[in-house]
Amino acid sequence: MTLLPSRRWGIVIVLHLICAFCGTISASKGVFFPSLLEEFDLSHAAGATLLSANVAVAGVVSLIGGWLMLRRVRAESFIAVLGAIIGFGFLVAGTAQSYPQLLVAYMLMSGGGISLVVTPFVLSNWFERQRGLAIGIALSGTTTSGVLFNPLLGFAVEHWGWRSGYLALGAAMLLIVPLATVLVVRTRPPEALATGGQTPAQAEGVTLREALATRAYWTVLLGYVLFWASTNAYFLHFIPAVLGMGYGLKEATLIMSVLFLLAAATKLLFGWLSDRADVRIALVASLVLASAALALLFVYLSGGNTIALQLFVPLYGLTYSAPLVLFPVFVAKLFGRRQFTIIDATIMVAGSAIGSLGSVYAGWVYDVTGTYQIAFLTLGVAMAAVGGLIWTLPAQAVARERPQPLTPSIA
Repeated sequence: MTLLPSRRWGIVIVLHLICAFCGTISASKGVFFPSLLEEFDLSHAAGATLLSANVAVAGVVSLIGGWLMLRRVRAESFIAVLGAIIGFGFLVAGTAQSYPQLLVAYMLMSGGGISLVVTPFVLSNWFERQRGLAIGIALSGTTTSGVLFNPLLGFAVEHWGWRSGYLALGAAMLLIVPLATVLVVRTRPPEALATGGQTPAQAEGVTLREALATRAYWTVLLGYVLFWASTNAYFLHFIPAVLGMGYGLKEATLIMSVLFLLAAATKLLFGWLSDRADVRIALVASLVLASAALALLFVYLSGGNTIALQLFVPLYGLTYSAPLVLFPVFVAKLFGRRQFTIIDATIMVAGSAIGSLGSVYAGWVYDVTGTYQIAFLTLGVAMAAVGGLIWTLPAQAVARERPQPLTPSIA
């Protein structure tokens, strides 16, 4: 028993590493995007469909992952297999000779099932206290990838071509993720396995059917859609946008790496705060501040105001990724842990799938207008509006309005 504290934090560290590799799929898209457009003669909207296909498949994978976790499939087995598939997808991307082959590769590189559903599920099993901090540390790996990998990938793309970056990522993923997962990650602590895998606290809350009948569920889903719509648009189009303003690829990837560095710290901070304060307030603040940052990006793209860009970088970096940590914690507080995994999975799947259209929307706006200004502004305004809707929700009353009897059927 004395080994459990170190064991659970070891799982957090390994999940952080795994999320870093999975996060590279999204974080590095802007690095590869200009080269892919040129190589395959694509419009910005057509290129953005790569991200949409990736996120849509990731949504399905997330739902499958949630379903498997409810049926006691070991999380470590799911992560190891999915990690190997993602690594193979990188290799396919690095050798693709046509757009359909590249599209298949992006569909294989669907790591959302690990970061969005399985990671919060595993850590919720291991942590009663400090759950928000643990999830924040693990999910900050999705931004660590941008800090560490984007400059390296930008260098590789400039000197050896875009294919070298994909091949290196594929080889690293295949070598590291399955092995680290099998050696360290476990779905539940030993005492949970001895008692059937569930504590009384995990049996409290509402069912998915009951959650679907509440305004809170659909408000949170809308918030998640707009969060991913703006984030996907940023991931894919920020580097092309600043390249169009006169920056080089090296400078653009450096700016994005600074954003990711700030975002990694933000996930830790907001994860820590979610254990100690009203998570709803933190969530609304992050959405509204991120929308203000997108307004600054609009100002910069409209007239090249460098002060607006300098203000955008810290403000967006410190706020845009916080909802990734705060949404699962808020869902658990709203609906309880009785069917948290499947409730959270349905929100993540639908939200990320619909939100993937944000990058297509931004690409379409660019193809029509020749600029990204309107896309970033409208997404920012919509995100601020949904933050106002979330503010009207109770902090955790939904799960407590209708207390449920204990049931061993759901983790």
